[in-house]
Amino acid sequence: MVLPAQRALPETTPEDRLLLANRVSVVAALLALTPILLTLVALPTRRLQLQALGAPLFITLNAETLLLLCLPVLAVVGADWTLRAHPLVRAGEVQALFPFWIAPGLSAFWVALALGQAQSWALWIATLFFGTLLISALTLAEYYTLSPQPNQHTLARNVVLFANYLIAFASFTLIYGIRERSLVSATATLLVALAIAVDLLVSQRIPAKRAVVYALTTAWAVGQSTWAMNYWNISDLSAGLMLLGIFHFAVGLSRLVLTDSISRRAVLTHAVMLGLLAALALALAGA
Repeated sequence: MVLPAQRALPETTPEDRLLLANRVSVVAALLALTPILLTLVALPTRRLQLQALGAPLFITLNAETLLLLCLPVLAVVGADWTLRAHPLVRAGEVQALFPFWIAPGLSAFWVALALGQAQSWALWIATLFFGTLLISALTLAEYYTLSPQPNQHTLARNVVLFANYLIAFASFTLIYGIRERSLVSATATLLVALAIAVDLLVSQRIPAKRAVVYALTTAWAVGQSTWAMNYWNISDLSAGLMLLGIFHFAVGLSRLVLTDSISRRAVLTHAVMLGLLAALALALAGA
C-alpha cells in the first residue's frame, strides 16, 4: 500500500478516535470473555486421525484446541473491523487489509497456547489479562501504521516490527521443537514466515501484491532451511535463532529492494546481524 503524495490525505478526527476506542474495547472484551466461557463449558475430547502422504497425523479436539482456533479468528476479525474505521480505509486508499491481520492473529494464537499451558489459575488470569492487552496494542499499532503523520507511522511501524520478529522467533523455535517430519515442520515455518514477511513489508507502505511476491522468496528460504536443519540435531533455541537470522536477512533485503534503499552498507548490516545470530545459535548448541 502506497499512500498518494499528490493530494491531502484525510486526518483522524476526534470522532474517529472515539470510534477507534469503542471498537478496540469491544474486541478486547470478546478476547477476554471467550477463554472464560470455554473454561465453563465441558466439551468432550475427541481424537481425529488424518493421512498425509501415507503417514498418520493425529489431532486432539477439546476446549484447548477450540480456543486455539477461536482466539486467532476473533483477533483477525477484530483487527479488520477496527481498521475499517480508519479514514484512509473509508476513503478507499487502502486496497488490502489482510496483511494487517497477521500480527494480532499470530499473537492471539500464542496467547491461546499459553493459556492451555498455564499451571495455576493465577497464571491463567495473568496470561489472559496481559494477552488481551498485547493483542489490543498490536491492533492499535496496525491502525496507526496507516497514519499519514510520520511520527505516528514510524512509532507504530517499529512496534509492529518488534512484535513480528518476536512472534517469528517463538514460532520457529516451537515448530522445530515439535520434531515433526520436514513435510510438517518446513511447511509450517514457510507459512509463518510468509505471513509475517507480508506484514513487515506492507507496514513499509509497499503495495500488497509486490510484498507477497518478495515474501514468498523469504518464506521459501526459511522453509528450505528448516528442511535442512531437521538433519542437524541442535537445540530448539539454537534452531529458532538460526531461522530468525535467515528470516531477518531475507526480509531485510526484500525491504531494501522494494523501497529502493539498497546499499553496500545496508546489506553489510544485515549480513552482520545474520552472522551474530548464527554465532549465538552455534554457541548455545555447543553449551
